[in-house]
Amino acid sequence: MNRACADEQCGITFPDQSPSFLHGFEVGRIWQQMEDGMLLIEEVVSVANEAVLLQLGLACGYTVSFFSLATTSEQQTVLLRRQPRRWPLVPCNAERKEV
Repeated sequence: MNRACADEQCGITFPDQSPSFLHGFEVGRIWQQMEDGMLLIEEVVSVANEAVLLQLGLACGYTVSFFSLATTSEQQTVLLRRQPRRWPLVPCNAERKEV
C-alpha cells in the first residue's frame, strides 16, 4: 500500500456516501483481516457498527473490545484478539455398537 494512502492522505472519494456503505466498508476491511488469519486487529470504526462487529468477532472466535476516542463521539477503536481454537472432546474409550 502506498505510504500516503496508509496515512489517510489519499483523498479517495467514494460515489456512495451513505452510512450503510461506510458500515459495509468497515466490516469488509475487518473481515478480510480475519480471513488473513490476523491474531490482533485494531481499527477505528463507526459507533453505529458496534453490534455488527461484536457479532462478527464472536462468531469468528475473537474477543472484542471497544474504546472511545477522545476526539469524536461518532467513532471508536475496536480491538479484536483471536482466541485459541478449542477442540471438542471426544471420548476415546466409548463402546462401539454394531447396527
